[in-house]
Amino acid sequence: MPIANCYINTKIPAKTDFNSIVAEWSDKIGASPNDVTINVFTDFVQYGNKDAVMVNLFLPSLWSKQEIENIQSLLSGLLEKNLGIEPDQVFIMTSIIQSGHVFSDGKTENW
Repeated sequence: MPIANCYINTKIPAKTDFNSIVAEWSDKIGASPNDVTINVFTDFVQYGNKDAVMVNLFLPSLWSKQEIENIQSLLSGLLEKNLGIEPDQVFIMTSIIQSGHVFSDGKTENW
């Protein structure tokens, strides 16, 4: 259940459809669109290094290192394509969430 908190510090093209991004990303990583979340934050203040998009990505511990790198790369590519930005304008920081450290639908999730 990937969760991407995307802090976008650039103009979002009017045609950008984040539901389509969720659908394409989930398809490419083999997850259900119902298990993928992209939160978009645009009303914030950023100081110091200013990336066009900064992502806090939370992934469950069930994926291998190679799969995690693929998930990151696919998300970056989709954001680049849909926002019209370059690869060096996306920063993704990934946190791995261990089984049992998520509470959803009234219960602890174990993978």
